[in-house]
Amino acid sequence: MTVKKLYLHIGWRKTGSSAIQHLITKNIHDGLFLGIRVPASGSTAQKLVTGGSPIAHHGLANDKKDGLWEENWDGLASEVSSGGDGEYLVSSEIFSFVMGKDDGYIAALARKLKLFDEVVVFCWLRRQDQFMNSLRVQKAKHGGVQN
Repeated sequence: MTVKKLYLHIGWRKTGSSAIQHLITKNIHDGLFLGIRVPASGSTAQKLVTGGSPIAHHGLANDKKDGLWEENWDGLASEVSSGGDGEYLVSSEIFSFVMGKDDGYIAALARKLKLFDEVVVFCWLRRQDQFMNSLRVQKAKHGGVQN
């Protein structure tokens, strides 16, 4: 029996998520990356992300108070129901950001993820001192103020 399986990449800031998403973006063919479906729902090009990766700040990860959150998840539900069984991949740095600021987000996300039979969540972590140095470089690159 085949199942609907989701690989959910929670891209913690400054852990190489943009590089992963750039690789996926450059290697998507007909909506597939290595035979895994990459949903179109919520994907938009990002101007500040390596290669303009459309999945870097994926709309499925938006704050649930955002009016597009429900629309993006409804779109995914439609894609999954019409796509049948198989594997899906969603990656976004926004998941980790929103989880940290909204106590109800994880419960709401869990309800949305019930459209899959199996969910595999993965992320990378980084030492705090390395994170801070990398964050300073990124802010300088994009015109932010350095302390």
